[in-house]
Formats: sequence, C-alpha cells, structure tokens
Amino acid sequence: MRKKVLKVDENGYLLFGEDSSIEPVGFNEEDKPIYEILDGYVDTPLPTDEKGWQLPFYLPRWTGEEWVEGKTQIEFDEDAYLNSLVPSATEVAEAEFEIKTLNILMEVDLI
Repeated sequence: MRKKVLKVDENGYLLFGEDSSIEPVGFNEEDKPIYEILDGYVDTPLPTDEKGWQLPFYLPRWTGEEWVEGKTQIEFDEDAYLNSLVPSATEVAEAEFEIKTLNILMEVDLI
C-alpha cells in the first residue's frame, strides 16, 4: 500500500509536479502500515472543502503543521495591479480603430 507524499523546498513551499509515493517500511501490531517520511516531503494532503474540492492556494506552503497560503497580500496586490494594466478587448479594438482612422487621414493629407 503506497502513500502519496508531496515535495517541499527548504522554506516549505510546494514543488509542483515533484510529488511521489512511498512504500511502507513495516507494519504495526494492528497490521497498519508504517511509513518513513524523508526530509523535504510531507504526507499531509492539501486541504479540501466540505465537498472534497482542493482549496485554491496560489502558492501552498507547509508550516510543519498545516498547509497555508504562501503568497503574501503584497504579491496579490502586485498581480492585481499588473493585470489592471492589460487593456481589455474593447480598449484594443478602439485603439486599432483610432490608428486606422489616423492613417487614412494622413494618406489624404488632412492631418
């Protein structure tokens, strides 16, 4: 009976795609498997809600006791600001229209 383990870096951040599974090293008196979890691995799964859906952590970090959001509020705010700088499809279409209009006006020497 293999057990899934998740790999974390030295700061506890989850290394995506680095998960693995381990074999038991033995069994206890109740015939339950005993696992040896190596440093850098966590056998606690990422938390889920009451429906079993994994919680949406952007940067999961293991504290040694639980999984927490590792992304700071400053990082969330920076991402929101950078995303706000991306023009919408409407803004792009309006800019393209203005450029085409200006090019036509320049071709007929109106500007």
